[in-house]
Amino acid sequence: MKSLSARLAAVTLGCLLVGAQPAPPDMTTCLLPMGKVDKKLLGSVERGVRHVYGFPVKVLPAQEMPAQAHYKPRRRWRADAILEHLDARVYPQSACRLLLGFTREDISVSAHGHKDWGVLGYAQVEGRVGVVSTFRVHKKLRAPHTAARRAVKVVNHELGHILGLPHLKGAQHPAGGGCLMNDAEGSVLTTDLESGLLCPSTIAYIEGRFEGVKLPRREAFDWSAVE
Repeated sequence: MKSLSARLAAVTLGCLLVGAQPAPPDMTTCLLPMGKVDKKLLGSVERGVRHVYGFPVKVLPAQEMPAQAHYKPRRRWRADAILEHLDARVYPQSACRLLLGFTREDISVSAHGHKDWGVLGYAQVEGRVGVVSTFRVHKKLRAPHTAARRAVKVVNHELGHILGLPHLKGAQHPAGGGCLMNDAEGSVLTTDLESGLLCPSTIAYIEGRFEGVKLPRREAFDWSAVE
């Protein structure tokens, strides 16, 4: 027969279990440096993910670019092949909820009628991996901090795709536009017009899709905490 103290402990534990709320899902986000990397920008990006999403961020050990993704005619790397590599070879061993390759190498996809269209980043909506290139964030810099801000916006944009967000255009934006999921339309300069924050509707969508997830609410992006 159990002692009185043992029975009381069991009752207490049962009460705690009945009243306990389910733990929020683990949204650990991993950044994987690949090939040539802007190390300073990597730090900004790591802080930028926490600032916008509030997710735990882990930087994985650096890897080389996957050889099968190299596109010799343009000396670029095919983003779709990179995603296949990340999804099959890296993600299963990563213990990450979201995984993003981060590189300075030039990446491309087939789009807009071109077989090889250079892009800032690439991720599948509702997928689990993506890739971002900082190759273009250094073009036509308007201020010393411009490259870092562009990199942060692009990384958070691609994470938005993985979380299920599509591009927003025109009337889909609130008054003034400039939200994070704006379609860059092939130009890095478009990112300079964005606030770097998610629209209220996209925050609501993510929180509705992932029960227990609560994203930060910010009226403005505090770049001093990220750059």
